[in-house]
Amino acid sequence: MTNFTKDLKNLVLNELLELFKNSSGNVKDKIIQIIKEKLSLQKPLISISKEETRTFYEITKTQIYAEMENCLGSHWSMNLIALGLYVAQLNKDQKTELQKRVSQEVHLRYGVKGLRILEIGSTGAIINIIRYISDIKVRQNYTFIEIGKLFDKILEEWQNITIFVKSEETINNIEIKIMNFISLKKPLFFIFAYGSAVNNTISTIAKLNNDDTFRSNGYIFYANTQYIGDDINKKEAYSCYFENIKGYGINLFI
Repeated sequence: MTNFTKDLKNLVLNELLELFKNSSGNVKDKIIQIIKEKLSLQKPLISISKEETRTFYEITKTQIYAEMENCLGSHWSMNLIALGLYVAQLNKDQKTELQKRVSQEVHLRYGVKGLRILEIGSTGAIINIIRYISDIKVRQNYTFIEIGKLFDKILEEWQNITIFVKSEETINNIEIKIMNFISLKKPLFFIFAYGSAVNNTISTIAKLNNDDTFRSNGYIFYANTQYIGDDINKKEAYSCYFENIKGYGINLFI
């Protein structure tokens, strides 16, 4: 694939349509092909039922989906963002059933990064990632293309930049994991904790912050606490993301 074709694929539909108006010959044919590919990716998955498709449509009208759409435009992942948000609403058994049903199709159509969105949805972390993407786009004034590349990179590096704290982990265990990421000078990493794992996670981060560990190593962090799930299964969810601003900033991802 040429660099020109790669650049075209990174454009959103509105940008491609505008470019199409002023193009001719082989370039025009290439733009038509890419537009068709993007439109095809926006179709619902074959393995999704009509009822689930209606739920997806409702999700695309929510504020959190609109936030991501405002960031990514017609990025290849938008159809899967709705899927990820849908998975996040399900209970454990429902998540397992849906993932078994759609994983193969998602992998065939979107590759490993598509499966990663499904995984992020199943952990409940997808809303936090959307809010991070929205926040960093405003702070850094990133374009659609830049924020799309950043999101792709987060998906690629997901397993290497996340800590999901287990309920049985001690403050010492959590601290070791965080310090490992800091020693590796990760430009960006996330911590997630749910239910009984929240208190030890907050205590660990507070301890390291009071010890000046983050600032002295060039990190800033942002934390958020919320409740997820329905009234019966509601649980506390804590998320925190860290950016290294001492020579290992977020621009390394782009």
